[in-house]
This record gives sequence, structure tokens and C-alpha cells, in this order.
Amino acid sequence: MNEYLMIINKQHNLVGEYKYSEEDGCYIGDIINISDLISFEGDTESGVIREFNEAVDDYVAFCAEIGKAVPYLWMPYFNQNGRFCGILSLQ
Repeated sequence: MNEYLMIINKQHNLVGEYKYSEEDGCYIGDIINISDLISFEGDTESGVIREFNEAVDDYVAFCAEIGKAVPYLWMPYFNQNGRFCGILSLQ
């Protein structure tokens, strides 16, 4: 499996993508809708999802601590039922 899979943290509107790395022997990913580079990894798929959510929480807390707004490049868009529909460009 070398395709990237998307994951969304609705609470903070942050989106990540991850894939299994044969070379590293684990799942690796990045938060993709901000201008900063935030990576995460996990040994299992559920582990990488947990690590993504922890990375999101840590990043948002860090931004608040230093008085910086989260530098979104785009935001996920959800319909009235909470299903992902697409992206809203912020540029």
C-alpha cells in the first residue's frame, strides 16, 4: 500500500495524509493544510491516527502559547450531515 490516505480532525479543521512506508516499517504522515511542517508516525493504522490527533492538539496548543494563529492554507468543508465535501481555499 503506497497510496496516501486522508484523515481529518474536525475540532481544529486540520487535515493529514499518511501512508505505510516499507522502508521505515511504519505509517508516516504530515498535516497538509498548514504552512508549517508537522509530521507524525505510528506502527499501526490506528496508531498513526492517534498520533495525528496528538500532533494536532500539540500544534494548536503551541500556536496558542506563542500567540500565533494556525496558518491554514485551506479548510475542509463539511455538509450539514458532517460529511467531508471538499476544500475552501483561503488564498
